[in-house]
Amino acid sequence: MFSAALRRAGVPFELHVYEKGGHGLSLCDETTAQNSAQLKPDDAGWMDLAIRWVKRHAG
Repeated sequence: MFSAALRRAGVPFELHVYEKGGHGLSLCDETTAQNSAQLKPDDAGWMDLAIRWVKRHAG
């Protein structure tokens, strides 16, 4: 698994696995959804998680 290789290489990472959704949902909210099936409130927090991670590791 990619995360295992990152760990072995000492590369900082976070892994979040979401039950539903799929690749390419963008923000998962009304900002980018083209239909109601793309509204995934449980997944919409991924962007905030990513921003916090970048801020922690970008110095």
